Amino acid sequence: MKALGRATLGVAALAGALGGEAAHRGMVGVRTSGTPEGWQAVESHVPYRLADLIGDLPSRADAWNLDFYTSLQHDAPQAPAAISASLILQEGGQLELWLTSGSQGQGGSGVGVFVERLGEPSATVVQSAQVGRTQASCQGELPPPGDAPYPVAMSITEGGLQVTAAGTTVTCRTNLRMDQPQVRARLGPATVSPGLRRSQVADLVIDGVAVPPPGPGGRPLWWLLGALAGAGLAAGELRSRARSSLVLLTTLPLLLWALTPSLDLRVWAETARVTWLPIAWLPLLLPAFAGGLLKGSHHLGRALSPTASPWPVWAPWVASGLFALPVALGSYAQAQSLRIPLGLGLAAGLAGLLPTLFRLLGAPRPRRAATLAALTAAAFAAGSHMLGQSHPLGVVYGGLVGVSGVIVIWANANAAHARAFNLTSLAAVILATVLAEGALRSSDAGTLWSSGGSTTKASDIYGWVSVFSRDFEAQESGEHPDYPMEGYPVAIGQDAGTFRVVAMGGSTTGGAFQNDDLDEFYPARLGELLGAEHHVINQGVGGWTTFQIRRYVEARVDELAPDLLTLYVGHNDLLTHAPRPLEDLFAAWQQVGTARMTSDRLGQIRLYQGLRYGITSLRPASQRVAVPIEHARRNIETIADLVEARDGEVLLMSEGLSPDPGPLLEYFDMLEDVAEAHDAVTYSHVAGTLHDLQGQGADLYLDDCHLTDMGHRVVATQMLEELVSSGLAAPELLEQAPDPLQVGDGKPTGGRRGRHGGL
Repeated sequence: MKALGRATLGVAALAGALGGEAAHRGMVGVRTSGTPEGWQAVESHVPYRLADLIGDLPSRADAWNLDFYTSLQHDAPQAPAAISASLILQEGGQLELWLTSGSQGQGGSGVGVFVERLGEPSATVVQSAQVGRTQASCQGELPPPGDAPYPVAMSITEGGLQVTAAGTTVTCRTNLRMDQPQVRARLGPATVSPGLRRSQVADLVIDGVAVPPPGPGGRPLWWLLGALAGAGLAAGELRSRARSSLVLLTTLPLLLWALTPSLDLRVWAETARVTWLPIAWLPLLLPAFAGGLLKGSHHLGRALSPTASPWPVWAPWVASGLFALPVALGSYAQAQSLRIPLGLGLAAGLAGLLPTLFRLLGAPRPRRAATLAALTAAAFAAGSHMLGQSHPLGVVYGGLVGVSGVIVIWANANAAHARAFNLTSLAAVILATVLAEGALRSSDAGTLWSSGGSTTKASDIYGWVSVFSRDFEAQESGEHPDYPMEGYPVAIGQDAGTFRVVAMGGSTTGGAFQNDDLDEFYPARLGELLGAEHHVINQGVGGWTTFQIRRYVEARVDELAPDLLTLYVGHNDLLTHAPRPLEDLFAAWQQVGTARMTSDRLGQIRLYQGLRYGITSLRPASQRVAVPIEHARRNIETIADLVEARDGEVLLMSEGLSPDPGPLLEYFDMLEDVAEAHDAVTYSHVAGTLHDLQGQGADLYLDDCHLTDMGHRVVATQMLEELVSSGLAAPELLEQAPDPLQVGDGKPTGGRRGRHGGL
């Protein structure tokens, strides 16, 4: 064997070993996202799923991944006597390991360990009951978690609980007699509940029985099998007398397997709107697709060469019959059995027309070319069917894309024999593009790539442009519809002689889709606490970010005339996806206007949209949000300067997020930095207070961010504390304020249902 051939086999073996590693990682991703043996998944109540909230904690073969998508609950009908596990948390993460499931909001009682790395890391033994969650009385304290796995073991003792964490053992008293079997029989099973950030649990042991790890093992075996497969494939290509240089060239893309296994492609898949792909397998499939496309095109071109041997007359008919299968399957799956003959008719048409077509194009082996074209059409039709076609014609279009591709390859492999070589190639490429667009339009992928599609349950990367454009236009003109028709602020009004508080934010401040009665939001609750000497004006708008707030304040600061302006922000800035930051979108809007931005003709083409989303997905995560943190800082500092120039003050408040505010911690640090840099600006960590109270069992959230009546009262009470400490309110007002956990409830108290869903 020549030196180049041996080098090709070596490269192929190396690529195969790397592919084995990618396959192993894919299997790890699938299994670690599943449930342990004897456990079941409990879906999260969080109404959206944004992959960039999860963080970058890599999967481990010996641990299960947990994030806000799911919790785990043991299948046993009662609480175990002992449980142990290793907990793995990233910065900003939290994890709850419950010996019983009283924490699941079912009115039961429970006891567990609450571990978090939000701010100051901590580990606490907690117990829950119908009255809420409290810290258990323990002799000693548990050490805080760090980057290393945090081992926790809980076992029932007479009258209490023994907990060991990271080598420290404490004994705790609880109000449950779990040492009695009849008591445990009334309690729920063990549960593991995560926060928003990805956490992991490993080494699960229930009552002395170890739960098998997710696996898979045998990593070197995967490498060996991959190397053998890669070398075997290359050897087969060389034995078929393929040129060594071309075999080597088409193998090189497979070396990308050295990079892809370390990549977490969830965020990319979500941003590019290809969530219909098997995300765990993308690190394996993407290089395989690139290499397979090159190798397939190369060998197909060889098979279509003038020197190829002829095939029998029946070959095109058999190959075309295979094309009928996905078409018929697509019809059957949609109970459209009357369209099954469509597939049979197309198969007969291909078998009869393709040899004639290639004969007209000048093919020396028309039946062979027709057979390969029909086989390729069958493969493309099957792939199109897997995209979730809503109409059999979509499968047909996909198959015909394959035929067009074969014509392009044939024309290039037979340039000396093809009639009108350039024209044939160009026509086939145009036809393939048109047919691919048709196939996408009736597929699930095409739905996601439409201007109205969505990758997540509550964000639309491109569709927001038209919303923002209308918002830009309204703000520029200063003419807003009446609240709450389009979610704009209520009239400011006049109130001479009183201390004026202007509350600004998103729908958590005013205009939530759950409830549009502003008397039930925290600004009104603050007004009740302050009394007649203070006038609190709610200027919250559903969906607004600090960008819209800044522009609104710039235009109306004299009319607002705030003695104190409050900002309860964070969620909309970072958790609203946009194709570009709002500052850039606004600059583009100023140049082209609303009509041009909302009537994008190219935006109706699925292939163009797919390319657009693909390019967007390559941008840094901070550039795919509506307001990156550095932009938010400029917005807030501009607002602060405007208010300070009128001798007013600003109160910045961190916006609460359920089940934890981990994804917004960097944003909160920015708020605190701004407050430290301005004498007239104060920062209040409201999100931390809400998180702590929620950890004690208080029902503060309707969903991920919108507050219950109790939640609004908690925010108002903390605002009053800040006003008192700043000398802006009398101390006796705070002494007279009722306990928000006693007067508030966990439900909205009424009001109109809003017609807008901005956050």
